[in-house]
Amino acid sequence: MINLPTDLWVPSTENIKPEKAFSYSLSYQKQWESDWRFNINLYYKLLKDIVTTNTVLNIFDNSDLWEKKVINGKGYNYGSELLLEKNTGRLTGVLSYTLAWAWREFGGINGSKMFPYKEDRRHNISLALKYRMKPGWSLSASWKFSSGAPFTLPTQIFPDYDWGRNINGKLDERYSPFANNQINYLPFITRLNNFRLKPVHHLDLGTTVYLGATRSIHHVLTAGIYNVYSRSNPFIVSYDQFVTMSYDEIYPLQLYQYSLFRTLPYISYTLKF
Repeated sequence: MINLPTDLWVPSTENIKPEKAFSYSLSYQKQWESDWRFNINLYYKLLKDIVTTNTVLNIFDNSDLWEKKVINGKGYNYGSELLLEKNTGRLTGVLSYTLAWAWREFGGINGSKMFPYKEDRRHNISLALKYRMKPGWSLSASWKFSSGAPFTLPTQIFPDYDWGRNINGKLDERYSPFANNQINYLPFITRLNNFRLKPVHHLDLGTTVYLGATRSIHHVLTAGIYNVYSRSNPFIVSYDQFVTMSYDEIYPLQLYQYSLFRTLPYISYTLKF
């Protein structure tokens, strides 16, 4: 099982209504001359007729009945955003913090109760600084933090011997189509998105050098390092299916975390005209 951070997109039909969103926000902004700016924003978004699939059925089976496997529901996103910005002088920067909630609700899924959506990152912090060493040369640093994304993890896994022996005489699309007479293992899930990945954070450093201009063509060289302290940020997690299982033993669920990038240096050359 792999928890991929993906979305499902399907067309609107006579049976599937187009999605609708209603957004409300209230903000306050304070400016101190031209140096500092502070902004606070409260927001609430109601989503209607959003869709998901029945988590038991397979929608990718080229069936004309795929519409019956799509379930309509609602979404609720709300929170607060704070921003402090300094935009003049040799040292400039932005500090932002977001407190956010994101919920989804679908009839017949998760006991028809709300569950946190993948966008439900409770705390988000971003700090970006830029220091102008001299005209045409600047140094930059940014640090970002985000709470772990929710994901679904079974509390138990048990073998489906009926499926392995094909007692019913036909394949059931609710399970794996690649049985090969092997035992299929079914997850027991108490609720959706019942666990969270580890927080994501990284520090990035960079420098930008303006190399001058020739005939209205500007030359800019940029170099830096992404994720300086080589944080292993989680992208997805998975666990392996068991090959054999004994009723006399308890098997702990072994998780595997996958990350996209660790420390990554970069350099770029840009022409502007």
